[in-house]
Amino acid sequence: MTMSSTKSVESNPAVILFLNIQKGKLGEKIAKEDYKKHGYKIIKTGIGSDFLAIKKFDDSEKPFKEFVEVKTGHSRTTKRQKSIMKKIKKAGKKYTIYRVTDAFLEHYTKSNPDLQKE
Repeated sequence: MTMSSTKSVESNPAVILFLNIQKGKLGEKIAKEDYKKHGYKIIKTGIGSDFLAIKKFDDSEKPFKEFVEVKTGHSRTTKRQKSIMKKIKKAGKKYTIYRVTDAFLEHYTKSNPDLQKE
């Protein structure tokens, strides 16, 4: 493959979209693992946040709930996500943007051989 054909593949919108989706899925996996490691239960929301993290502290009857939107690299929240975030916060609920940097994604991939490409 020549240098010019490699550049055309890297600038292909379909390839970029595919890579961004894969990066987002990996970022979400990392965030969920982190929350679970800290004792949270994870529930998929599908309402403008990636998931709801729930943890019960001590013997309190009411668990702590946190809506989480995962962002990787330099991705930004969409207008829809911002609108939902405002509604959730206005309702007195916690909404967190969990950022996974490109450097951490690279480190995580290198540290997990099952994620590495051949």
